[in-house]
Amino acid sequence: MARGDPGEDIYRPQVQPEDLPRKLTPEDRGGPDIAQGVGQIGDVLQKKMAADTATWAGNTLADFRVAQAQKLEQMKAAAPAGDPGNFTERWAQQYDQDAQKLSSTASSNPLAGTIINKGLGDMRRALTEHVLGWEATQRKASQADSIEQNLQAQLGVVRAHPELADSIGSTLNDQIQTRFDGDPSAKLQYLRRTDQLLTGAAAQGLLDKDPVHVYRELKADSTQDPVLSRVRDPQMRAQLLQQAATGIANQLAGGVTSALRMGGPAAGAQAFAAIDRTPWDNDIKEKAIQEAHRQRATLIEENQTRYDAQLTSVRQQLASGQFRPDFDATVAELHNRVAVSGEQAGAWLGEHARAAAKQVDSDTHLQDFQDVMDGRRYFDPKDPDSKKSADLGYQRLLDQNKIEPLSNDGINLAAHIATKGAIPDTAAVAIRSVLVASQDPQQFAAAAGAVSRLRDASPRAFQYLEDHERLGQMADAYLDLTKNGGIDPASALQTVRANEEQTPERQKLLNRQFAFARPFGPNQGALEQELRQQLHDVPQLQGHNMVLGIIPNRSVPDVIPPEMTAAYGKNVRAIWERNGGDIAGAEKAAAASLGRAWGITTVNGTPEIWHMPPERMWSDVKDKDGNPIITPQLIRDDIAKHVQGADGIEPYTIKRWNDEKNELETFKPDPDKIKLKPIPATELTGGRRFGVFYDEHNDGHLEDLRNERNQPLTYDLPLTNTDLQTLSAAARSEAAKRDAAAVAKASADRAATLQHIQDSRWGK
Repeated sequence: MARGDPGEDIYRPQVQPEDLPRKLTPEDRGGPDIAQGVGQIGDVLQKKMAADTATWAGNTLADFRVAQAQKLEQMKAAAPAGDPGNFTERWAQQYDQDAQKLSSTASSNPLAGTIINKGLGDMRRALTEHVLGWEATQRKASQADSIEQNLQAQLGVVRAHPELADSIGSTLNDQIQTRFDGDPSAKLQYLRRTDQLLTGAAAQGLLDKDPVHVYRELKADSTQDPVLSRVRDPQMRAQLLQQAATGIANQLAGGVTSALRMGGPAAGAQAFAAIDRTPWDNDIKEKAIQEAHRQRATLIEENQTRYDAQLTSVRQQLASGQFRPDFDATVAELHNRVAVSGEQAGAWLGEHARAAAKQVDSDTHLQDFQDVMDGRRYFDPKDPDSKKSADLGYQRLLDQNKIEPLSNDGINLAAHIATKGAIPDTAAVAIRSVLVASQDPQQFAAAAGAVSRLRDASPRAFQYLEDHERLGQMADAYLDLTKNGGIDPASALQTVRANEEQTPERQKLLNRQFAFARPFGPNQGALEQELRQQLHDVPQLQGHNMVLGIIPNRSVPDVIPPEMTAAYGKNVRAIWERNGGDIAGAEKAAAASLGRAWGITTVNGTPEIWHMPPERMWSDVKDKDGNPIITPQLIRDDIAKHVQGADGIEPYTIKRWNDEKNELETFKPDPDKIKLKPIPATELTGGRRFGVFYDEHNDGHLEDLRNERNQPLTYDLPLTNTDLQTLSAAARSEAAKRDAAAVAKASADRAATLQHIQDSRWGK
């Protein structure tokens, strides 16, 4: 086995002379006929030695080639970027050294030496061609990189000094001519690119120095500037023209900003107005105006940092709502120093002026309050100014003495003011909020007591409180229950709350108003219109020519079911009490509320008005194409399958009463004569279960059908859990929308209702 040093980076076997195959000669010991045998043995040994030598030489050359290929790749990787220098010479030197060592080792065996030397020579010629090509490629790439680096490095110089463009271009031209001497297409490409980049840099340099000159030159019919005349690319010319326009706009805006810095808003405004008088195109003026606004905003931001303390003081003063004599001067100074815009300064001054007017008004009312308290005059509870003076004075005393309105001191103070002719609104609001909403018996007791105190202090002033009768009734009822009836405060509170909305007086009033609102008695016009709309929305119903109240073919009852009429009347009354007395709106809303739970169905063939008609109740359950699943036809088909036992369905066991035999008997009904009707279970199941009846003679006389357990036969709609989940999600979504609309409308309805009741009941 060949010996070597495994510790080297590349393990290369090192062959010693004793490793080569040796020629063996057998020993001649003499004896008869031995010469011929010795010769044969010698031939065999000679052939074996030649085979071993060739094998050894092949293995050794293979190891040498692998090692040399690795060395070559390592030398390439270690070569400097760019020009590799005398790479081929250095590679050939190391190759020849390694090859010489291997050749010397094999020289002791002529056959081995011949094989090794031939392999080394062939490999050197092949690798030398490869190395020369690689070195040439690297050198060309390096030269190209050098040109590109020189070009990019000098573009900045050309932009700063456009006059150097020709000189730098000439030098680069010489470099390109030499580098691409044998490649005309590459040479032309580099020359064009170099010219374009140098021309662009020079044009940008002119643009930086004088955008006006560039704009005028490019706008002219004939460009005179030698640099700009070389800009022939339409895209580059358009870009330079746009940049020149922007540069001119920036110059104009910069002039405005300089005037603003030096002379304040007045000088800035003059410079800003001067933009419109310049001879430039409108797009340049527009850009200049926009840039001037931007620079002004930036300047204001800078100055706001400088004058932060003054700005904070101004904001705090505005938040306080108090008038300050030096406020206007401070804002004017900040504006002159360009720390706030004119718009902001004007808004602040206006807000301060309103605060000043409010303070003057407040001072006037407080002086009136003091005059009343000093006995110089009295409040007039009908006069808004008197009521405002009473309330402002009350609030001032509460704040100064840290008193709560419903505390004993707060009630005593309000009662004292009431003796002067007016009850403070702040006290009335506190009382009203507790009586209407609080669930705390102590708070409710204090509010009820306050009502009694204020009414006793000034009965005339109490009459001019908003909701005074309602407040008085609630307070009296509570005090009567607790003081005279011996009921605990918590129970009394709940009783008063429950009865407050249904006092006999109010009920009588509402009854009278409702009677006047509906002078012709129950009017089902809106309900009939709702059902007509259902006819319009379902094309298959239109063929029956059904018009509520007038039905020529009598295919359905002439009148609306009394249960539907009763539900409609209750809904009208309930909605009317909440919508401010709009009877037409109440009827429309009531009909709409019944439009889903009541409606027209054709489950039995001809149109009928049902409670919870299946095709309306389950219209949200749809198939993948968006078509309703629950239809009259589907229901009729499903009934037929269960009666006849089709499609693998076990038929129902259906029984009827036999009058002759006086017993139930099983029979097979005609599916077309099966009729469904709503039953109590229909509402309990949310419209899923209906009663099953039989119309044997198609005359409307329905016969009761029963199951095998002698129970009334019922039919459940063919709804799956997936159908119900789909409907549930849709219903929740619709309910959320309805709830949102109801919440949005609730406050407006409540206010309108309250105002309507007040106008009707108390004559305001």
